[in-house]
Amino acid sequence: MISVATTERFPTRERPRRRNAVDLARADRAGAPDADPADARDAPRERSRASDRLRILLVEDNPGDVELVRGALDEERADASLLHVERISEAIVRARAGACDVVLLDLSLPDSGGLEGARRLRAECPDLPIVVLTSLEDDRLAAQAVAEGAQDYLVKGRIDGALLVRSIRYAVERQRYAESARQLAAERSARLAAEAAIAALRASENRFRAVLDQVHDHAIFQLDPEGRVASWSKSASLLKGWSPEEILGRRFDCFFPPEDVARGKPGAELLEAARVGHTEDESWRLRKDGSRFLANASVTALHDEQGRLLGFVKVTRDVTGRRRTERNVEFLGRATHELAQSLDPRAALEHLAGMVVPYLADSCCAFVLAEEGASCELVASACADPAKERLALEAARGFPVGPWPTFEVIEQLWRGEPVFLPELGEPELRAMARSEDHLELLRSAGLRSSIVVPLRARGAVYGALTLGMTQPERRFDLVDLELAVDLGRRAELAVENARLFEEVQRAVRVREDVLAVVSHDLKGPLSVIQLAALSAARMLDKAGGGDPAIRHQVDSIQRGVRRATVLLRDLLDMASIRAGRLAIRTSQEDAESVLAETVEAHEALAREKGISLSSGGTAGLSVECDRDRLLQVFANAITNAITFCRSGDRIDLAVAGDGRFATFTVADTGPGIAEDALPLVFEAYWSGARQAGHGTGLGLFISKGIVEAHGGRVWIESRVGQGTTLRFTVPIAAA
Repeated sequence: MISVATTERFPTRERPRRRNAVDLARADRAGAPDADPADARDAPRERSRASDRLRILLVEDNPGDVELVRGALDEERADASLLHVERISEAIVRARAGACDVVLLDLSLPDSGGLEGARRLRAECPDLPIVVLTSLEDDRLAAQAVAEGAQDYLVKGRIDGALLVRSIRYAVERQRYAESARQLAAERSARLAAEAAIAALRASENRFRAVLDQVHDHAIFQLDPEGRVASWSKSASLLKGWSPEEILGRRFDCFFPPEDVARGKPGAELLEAARVGHTEDESWRLRKDGSRFLANASVTALHDEQGRLLGFVKVTRDVTGRRRTERNVEFLGRATHELAQSLDPRAALEHLAGMVVPYLADSCCAFVLAEEGASCELVASACADPAKERLALEAARGFPVGPWPTFEVIEQLWRGEPVFLPELGEPELRAMARSEDHLELLRSAGLRSSIVVPLRARGAVYGALTLGMTQPERRFDLVDLELAVDLGRRAELAVENARLFEEVQRAVRVREDVLAVVSHDLKGPLSVIQLAALSAARMLDKAGGGDPAIRHQVDSIQRGVRRATVLLRDLLDMASIRAGRLAIRTSQEDAESVLAETVEAHEALAREKGISLSSGGTAGLSVECDRDRLLQVFANAITNAITFCRSGDRIDLAVAGDGRFATFTVADTGPGIAEDALPLVFEAYWSGARQAGHGTGLGLFISKGIVEAHGGRVWIESRVGQGTTLRFTVPIAAA
């Protein structure tokens, strides 16, 4: 039956009826037994389950057309309810409230005309099927409405019950099919997107695995939450030795040494990573073959969005080589420092042998080759096992041809090339042996691996460093060879420095001997010349002054003798200072009297150049010094100051006591010394640009030696244009 709802419902009389298209459409949308359940679930709009009727919304302002539609539905015995409104705005309100399943829409309404009403309704309810009602002359407009989304259109003058019901059914079905098509399209798009995402994920995984496979020094793999291996990379196989088939599903405890497993380190590592997110440590790990390597291992916990633990990512890096290199660099640094401390070639080699054992080798011997290379002398040896060290010494004494296996090896050493013997078996030992007794000694020493490094000096090989390995599980490798060669170079430098030092010492001794001989031999002739000049001067004085020209020559001779005497004294002092044999005879001296004597000795020369010379100091200050040597220091300092000061400048002498030492000062207002020259002023023979042609340059060097022989120190402060101050200290005399 049909109910028309505007302000009331109008039931029709009940009579048997057949199931028509509207009933089928209603059953399809309501999930009736003969409807497809999937279609019911895919229906574009849900209508109320309180009624099984198809709800039709009629939007029509002409009462006659309303009755026409109701009559047509009644004629077909349609089990439907008809809701009537006259305006499109009312229709939109009802449609948005879900009050209808299909709309019959007139295109000529009071609040909309033409396609405006259909467009507004579709904009608000895009899934609601619409059947357009139009007049005869509006066919083109109705066709345009269908093109824009209406399901069908009916001409009002040609409507009958069957046509109306069929059109409603088709509208509902087409809308349902359109919705199903959209859902299928959406599902297909989603499926394609999912497949694309899966493909992209697989490609990303393949790329990631390819990257992992290129990492050869890092073992990267995954563990499940219980610590079982869940993934295994190629780099992990290369580093640890297990194939994926062997390791997947096993607990990662097998990577740890037994002692770490016994104290629960693997489990503690995972617990810590799960708690804080990441852990890292550096300790020993095991390979499949049982060999150990030093590893830097990190564990990172993996969690899902809800914070549940998914597993762990473990990254293991073999740092054995790196740590070995670091230790070797540290060892070379220590060796270089220690070798530099010795200036005796044999002592340097002995110290080196002691450092090599046991860090690099079990035994180390240093040999010096004879000129012909057929024999050698053992100069240093060290062995981890004292018993084997005695065997090495016995072999060296009994067979002084050295440890060279063949003459070809000897030639290799003479060319400066190292000899690398990583494995020494019975054949190699027999080749090294010079006799059966020698072979027995070599066997007793237990030598299993050897390196021989030549020692060179000035381009020629003078000796060799022999390293031996006796432990069964140890053998030399190329890293050991590189370290031994580097160590040999450092030994060469140390020995060469020691030899150069010896040569310098010999040269210094020769120079000192020459200076001593020359100065001693020159003293006699100078004394004769000085006495002759003094006698000539006295004779001239007795003769009333004599010829002025002769007097001038005699004075010149006396000045030359005095200068030569000072020069000889300086040379002897320099030699004594360098030899550490400068003699001083100390006594308690009054500091002020030393200053007064200094001023008296140099006042005339200072006055001659227009320079003021004065002194001052602490009264009653006594110092422990060699008075003559102290006056020599003042003489050197004041002579320099007078030489370079200008007329009108001032030279001030002072002394002050400070605890254990008295500080003497010689300050002038002269031109000063350049800053870059200050570190050089106490060097022997240095005179600088300003002193070119003035003296030998030994004065301040000797002054420094004299002060240091007293246990004091000396230094200079100077600024260009502001003058120079020399200070030195000597001990204060005990009360």
